Amino acid sequence: GPHLHVIPLGGWACGFLYAAMAGDLYWTLTYAGLMMTLLIICILLIVQNRSAYYESVLTTIGRGFGKMNRAEIPSTDAKSRKIRKSHLLGFRGGEAVLLQRQMTEQKRVVTVFFDRISLAMIAMAVVLGAFLQSMMHKGMYPFIMQILAMAVLCYTMIFTIPMGKFVEELDKPFIYLMPGKAFKKLFYASTAPVVKAFAEGLVCLTIVSLFARLHPAFVPCGAMFYASAALLFYACYLTSMRTLGVSNNRHTHMLLSFALLSAVFIFELSLGAYIGRRLYAVSPSLFPLDFLILAVFNIAVSVIFFHNARSILDYRA
Repeated sequence: GPHLHVIPLGGWACGFLYAAMAGDLYWTLTYAGLMMTLLIICILLIVQNRSAYYESVLTTIGRGFGKMNRAEIPSTDAKSRKIRKSHLLGFRGGEAVLLQRQMTEQKRVVTVFFDRISLAMIAMAVVLGAFLQSMMHKGMYPFIMQILAMAVLCYTMIFTIPMGKFVEELDKPFIYLMPGKAFKKLFYASTAPVVKAFAEGLVCLTIVSLFARLHPAFVPCGAMFYASAALLFYACYLTSMRTLGVSNNRHTHMLLSFALLSAVFIFELSLGAYIGRRLYAVSPSLFPLDFLILAVFNIAVSVIFFHNARSILDYRA
């Protein structure tokens, strides 16, 4: 509805497309102006916080030398600890140990897949499901409820994603010095939250589907899109690091990440609308496949971003 168009980025993009299709020039220019204003603000902040080139190079070299030095010189204060043998889904070594370690640390919070943020998302899914149930009784189409559920959950997830742990992973020397391909190391370093997002999406969408009586296929297809959105956000953050440099301000990286993510999602709005309309014309029960197709698109874009950002592990970003 029009009341959702006040939401920054996603709502403005929807309002822009809706007004453009309706031929409303005033609101089309208004939403376009809002998005352009936000883009200009992001660019100004990036320019303002951008370090000088040579200073950035020296800082990056210093960080790299410190990581190598800490890795080569053992700490004399370290206590002997019991090493547990563990593996995940048959992956016992290589770059997959980054995923294994994060899953082990994640398990200490609440469970391997859920933490306090997950419990908050589940509570939000209950509220959202109750709201959609009331809209169902008022005659809202199921495909609109599916889109609304995915938009609300994904929008909230982007702002609660644990980006701090991922940044800490890049500050440690292990990912730089361990053998393996840079692409795989970056991929596995960001996979644990994506696995968690998939499990979280299954639970949340199941709750929403039970309340609103949505098609069962919406749960796995929606969970795939939910998890792929998390992967895409990590890929956008890596791209911002590759573009601005590792030593740049973290808030600047976040702004550029949101800008890249918004650009991809705006394109997906038109692509999803086109595919969804074709699927719905064949059969309304096929509409959930739209989310699965968009999830594949998100993964493909993420792979491209990961591949382009792999050089940040060479101390040259």
